Amino acid sequence: MTIPQDLFKGFFKKVLRPLIGCLVISFIIYYVGLDDIFNKIKLVDFRYILLTGVFVFVSFLFGFGNAFLLAYKQVDMSWKVFLMGYWIAWAFSLIVPGQVGGILSLSLWMKKLGLRWEVGTAVMAVDKVVSLLWMMFFAAFGIGLYLGHLQITFFLVVLLVAIVLVGSVGLFLFRDRLLKEDDEKRGVFFRIIKAIILTTTEQKKELLINILVTPVTITIGAGAYWAVFLAVGVSTDFIQVLPLVAVSALVAYIPVSLNGVGTAELAGLTLFATIGMDATSILTAYILLRLTVMTIAWVPSLMLMSLPSRGA
Repeated sequence: MTIPQDLFKGFFKKVLRPLIGCLVISFIIYYVGLDDIFNKIKLVDFRYILLTGVFVFVSFLFGFGNAFLLAYKQVDMSWKVFLMGYWIAWAFSLIVPGQVGGILSLSLWMKKLGLRWEVGTAVMAVDKVVSLLWMMFFAAFGIGLYLGHLQITFFLVVLLVAIVLVGSVGLFLFRDRLLKEDDEKRGVFFRIIKAIILTTTEQKKELLINILVTPVTITIGAGAYWAVFLAVGVSTDFIQVLPLVAVSALVAYIPVSLNGVGTAELAGLTLFATIGMDATSILTAYILLRLTVMTIAWVPSLMLMSLPSRGA
């Protein structure tokens, strides 16, 4: 008996992905010890949890600014309306699989705000690609730190620069040809690619600002990890935290669980153990950070969704 491909894909998305995340995080909690985690939470310094929330919120605002910068010329709406939609979309992106799911949930909300579906997807995809490239840059140092060989960092950075250059040249060479194609004769995927090209080539100033601001956003986001580690009683150098956070965050891009649940924690346990952190502190910090992010994302979002619809 042959299993229909669509049925398998649906099962993987709706059942297997959440199950994988739950199994991984359950195993990690069992391995570390639930009692040890509760005991660690009892000793948490909530002043640093508040600081963690500040880092998360400021990082979110920078991300919103980057997205709005790429979108505002393509849709007639106020920044306040865009912020409402972006906040709600951020909340939903935390419970969908991987960064691809995050892009889709964000772009669908952009459509509700007036952007065509493919344009919204293009804006969020460009923003995510810039973030991914910068994350890979910081992660190169994290991998070198983890393996103890900074030569590997140099090789990875050179490889990353080469990929960016090749991609840029390819975009330049095929731009005119792709833009001349008739949208009606092509599918949705082609229209998204075309919208991405238009976003990157016709908004050079906005894209440059996005590229320059993104590492600041990532650094602020890493500050949330540094603060939550302080909350559980672990003092460490921020310069060590940033690259390891980047490596851990890259794992969340792999769409095998809901927003990297389980896989990100597993990566964190492996990476931060290299700088002397104990497993209980690492896992407790990750759990507290995830709860902090979910609270900041979902409490305002639920309030916004309860409001009557308003025009831009």
